[in-house]
Amino acid sequence: MTTGKTTLKSFFKSKTTIEKDIVIYHQEVENMTKEIEDYRKLINFVTIYHGNMAIELFKQNKQQQYCRMLNNFAVREISNAHIAATLYHQRLELQEKK
Repeated sequence: MTTGKTTLKSFFKSKTTIEKDIVIYHQEVENMTKEIEDYRKLINFVTIYHGNMAIELFKQNKQQQYCRMLNNFAVREISNAHIAATLYHQRLELQEKK
């Protein structure tokens, strides 16, 4: 439109309307350019936040969960070993009574 070529949209419009449209389109392009810059700043902020804080918190949380799981596993193994030892002890006592 800025070069003066006719498009399907501008075919039935007057020159003043086309000039107004060109101004509006330029404003929209400028606004979108500003929005793109703002989005880039936001993306950079989120990237920095993830790199500095969120990933470390995630790692700490996963380490704590893993330690709790290992602790629960160890407690369960000790409990199972105690039950097995008690069973074998009772079995030996029964064999001695015979």
